[in-house]
Amino acid sequence: MEKADCPGFIVLVKEAVDMWNMRVPAYSLMTNDYHLLIQTPDANLSGCMRYINGVYTQCFNRCHQREGQIFRGRYKSIVVDTGSYVLELVRYIHGDSLEAGMVHRLDKYSL
Repeated sequence: MEKADCPGFIVLVKEAVDMWNMRVPAYSLMTNDYHLLIQTPDANLSGCMRYINGVYTQCFNRCHQREGQIFRGRYKSIVVDTGSYVLELVRYIHGDSLEAGMVHRLDKYSL
């Protein structure tokens, strides 16, 4: 994911959150993937992810004159039902940007 594409991706995720009644307490946009911590009260993650990946792929391909898939394979999801593991996931999601060298301090992360 190129930095110029990130604001459009964020808008797309906000649309999906509204459409599917979800919450995103943590996220990280990387150069080759993204991480979202999503709360799904209506258990409708599949439709939401199909929307996000499909629409983003169409927009990205149109803007960059490309064809084909952007993300390989199906998204990975796990059910999280304990508070301590949620904190661990938030640390991982936010720490991924630090580890990849995309930012040096999380309070300076622009997206």
